[in-house]
Amino acid sequence: MGFSATATINRSDFGIDIKLPMESGGVVVGEKVDIHLEIQAVLRTS
Repeated sequence: MGFSATATINRSDFGIDIKLPMESGGVVVGEKVDIHLEIQAVLRTS
């Protein structure tokens, strides 16, 4: 059995509002985070 899922979350919705500035401008981590899951499971028989 297997499935895949994707989601996009906003870090500030979870209270994560730390912004680490880069020397050239901008921030290290953006507000939106993409999550990609690939799950597989195998039934083990004894």
